[in-house]
Amino acid sequence: MWTANLRKKSDASKAIKNFEAMARIQHGATIKRWRINQGGEFINSDLMDTLKGLGIVIEQSVPHQHQQNRRAERAIRTIVEKVQCLCFIACLPQSWWEFCINHAVFLINRTPIACLEWLTPMESLIKVKPDLSELRVFGCGAYVFLPEEVRANKLTPRLELMTYIGYETGVKGWHFVQPSGAIFTGATDTFDETLFPCCPGAKTLARTDLGETPDLEGHIPHGTPDDGIMPPGPSSETLSQDDSNDNHGNEGPDYPGDLDDKSPESSPPSTRPPISQRLTSSMISETAWATTPI
Repeated sequence: MWTANLRKKSDASKAIKNFEAMARIQHGATIKRWRINQGGEFINSDLMDTLKGLGIVIEQSVPHQHQQNRRAERAIRTIVEKVQCLCFIACLPQSWWEFCINHAVFLINRTPIACLEWLTPMESLIKVKPDLSELRVFGCGAYVFLPEEVRANKLTPRLELMTYIGYETGVKGWHFVQPSGAIFTGATDTFDETLFPCCPGAKTLARTDLGETPDLEGHIPHGTPDDGIMPPGPSSETLSQDDSNDNHGNEGPDYPGDLDDKSPESSPPSTRPPISQRLTSSMISETAWATTPI
């Protein structure tokens, strides 16, 4: 899968010519048909003459009938959904869409798919398994080494925390965005893939350890009876009120309070368990979460 980021619709003609040359020279492929919609960027006499001069048959879909160009439209949807995930996780601004699209396509081309018998598109094309040793989490933080030529003076720090935004084919290095907004290319850096500088406070993402997850088969949290039925308990509001009453020594018919002025013989036996054995608010919330249908 290839994409071309256009700043203006008029740049589509040049992008198509460049792609045709790349497919012919790098992969020895001859384009015989070119299916496009009737958008303004493709209704170009110079582009049409160029494609016809190369012997390429032009196929145009009917306006507002996107299903006629279903492969391209489905690919666009896949890319956009992955771009949204990359932006939301790393808290990136929408103005960085170009870097998100490039990285999304990079990941798609290196993801095994069923129609290729679980080969990656890159492996199917070049017959070599892609090397993922240099793959990094998009939008994460990295402490990038600043060469002496770009430092303000000798007292300037040698490292700077930047945001990773991918890399460009043919460049032996990574692209970063400095806090000032400038794009910086570096090859000596230390990545922190749990840190996202663009997020508020540059905090790490919240995660749940595997040991804290409930039993997904029975949907029963730890510490509950085998039959999966939780004993009834008061709500958090009632529980907090009862705790307050216990601290102040209020008496009740079923739970005696302060017994300093009463003898043990005159006090009725308590039928309610001690406060330490009652359900806490955390156990109640855990029960409500674990018993909710998934």
